[in-house]
Amino acid sequence: MQNLRRKDKISRTKKIIDIYNEEYIAYFSTNTSSNKIMQIKNNEKVSVYYESTSDIWQGLMFLGIIEIVGDKKIKRELWEDNWVTYYPKGINDPDYTILKFKPFYLKYYAQLRTYSLEL
Repeated sequence: MQNLRRKDKISRTKKIIDIYNEEYIAYFSTNTSSNKIMQIKNNEKVSVYYESTSDIWQGLMFLGIIEIVGDKKIKRELWEDNWVTYYPKGINDPDYTILKFKPFYLKYYAQLRTYSLEL
């Protein structure tokens, strides 16, 4: 999980895949009031893109299905204490939402080449 808004406050990643025993799953936090929540409710198909701007530019795009997580246990396990900046009421804040992303396709870009894989 990443905090994309404030680069100086990037949250540590959590080992949750083993807990839930699901391959390739990614969890994201966001504000319930954000536009993306309405977009997800209208269309659960999304893309997630990561890039590296090191010496060699690389990009990794995932296509998949995303869902809004209502499970309090998952929300509690993913919670970071410094998120009170965004969600003052903690895990019970109505503006705190967890999204669960399950990719079905990926495409990797590097050095003018592309590689793809159906998951």
